[in-house]
Amino acid sequence: MYIKVPMFPLKKYLRLYEKYHQGIISKHAPKYFDGLHPKNHFHYRSEFFIENLNSEDVVVDIACGTGLILSNIAPHVKKAFGIENHPENLKHCLEKHQKSNLEFIDKNLFDINYDLFKKETGYNTVIISHILEHIEDAVGFLKRIKADKLLICVPSQENWYRQLLIYFDLPYMTDATHFREYTREMLRSELLNAGYEVISMGFNAEGEIICRAEFKN
Repeated sequence: MYIKVPMFPLKKYLRLYEKYHQGIISKHAPKYFDGLHPKNHFHYRSEFFIENLNSEDVVVDIACGTGLILSNIAPHVKKAFGIENHPENLKHCLEKHQKSNLEFIDKNLFDINYDLFKKETGYNTVIISHILEHIEDAVGFLKRIKADKLLICVPSQENWYRQLLIYFDLPYMTDATHFREYTREMLRSELLNAGYEVISMGFNAEGEIICRAEFKN
C-alpha cells in the first residue's frame, strides 16, 4: 500500500531529525532496559572481538563503559581488565558483570602508565570500542598503549546516510563529543602513523568500522 508523504524540505527534516532523535531515545528508552541505552541491550559488537581472541589472551578494554563487551568476552580469554572512571558505569560493571577472570579498574584512561601496566598485568590485547573518536590525539594515544594485538571499533561515515548529511552540509557526527568519525582510510592512516600494521579491516553488523592491528616492535 502506498502512503502519501506530505512535502517537506529534506534538508530541514534532516536537521530536525539529527537535533532531536538521539536525545529523545537517550532520555526515554533507558527505562525499558534497566537504565541502559538500548545500544547496550541490542548489541552486536562483541562478535568481532570474540572472533579475534583466544584462551591465552590477557585483554584490556579501555574505557569499558558498562562492561558488557568484557563480560561477553571473559569466557574466551585468560584474563580481562576494564578501565573505567565514570561512576555510574563503574557501578554497573561491578554489580552486573562479576567474573573470576574479570577486573575493573577505576582510573582515567589518560592517567595510566601503559608500559608499567603492561609489565604488571602481562596484557597482550587492547580493545578500543567507540573510544578513539573521543581522543583528540589518537595517534599519540595509540603509541602509548603498544598493544601487541589491537582490536578497534569506531563509528563510520562510510554509509549513505552520513554521506547524505555531508552532501547537505549538515553536521554528520553521531555525538557532539567526537573529534572525528572515520573512513577506513582515516583509521588506517592513524594506525600506520602510530606504528601498527593493519591485519584486517571491515564493517560489523551495525555498520561500524572494525579493525585488527598489531604493534610493530
